[in-house]
Amino acid sequence: MSTSNITLLHQTLKASHAAHSLNSTDRQKIAMQAIKGDIPVSHVADHYNVSRKFIYKQKNKALGGVDYAFKELPSDDNKVLYHIPVTKKWLEQAVLASIFTCRASYQGVSDFFQLFGSYYSRYFFR
Repeated sequence: MSTSNITLLHQTLKASHAAHSLNSTDRQKIAMQAIKGDIPVSHVADHYNVSRKFIYKQKNKALGGVDYAFKELPSDDNKVLYHIPVTKKWLEQAVLASIFTCRASYQGVSDFFQLFGSYYSRYFFR
């Protein structure tokens, strides 16, 4: 292989891996330049020695990040957070905890369980 072919091969390999050596700050600069549109994409690609495809990927990644940052999140008000296996023993403990820990009155605890239509209120609070 001649020296000129080897040099050309090294330049080609160097150019193809230029994108790998860019840090996140450079990638952000590339994306911002592509988004602004002041400079043609081909000039940005030549300046950083990368392909136009790479420039467009960085631009789309940045725009995707902006979209994600400002996307309205769905309301989780009706999302079930967890399930509690309510047994008779659990209800007895809830009544005692309400009375002793919360210092609730017997009538208050009774009203609370009746408000939610508890199975236990029919048997415990008569």
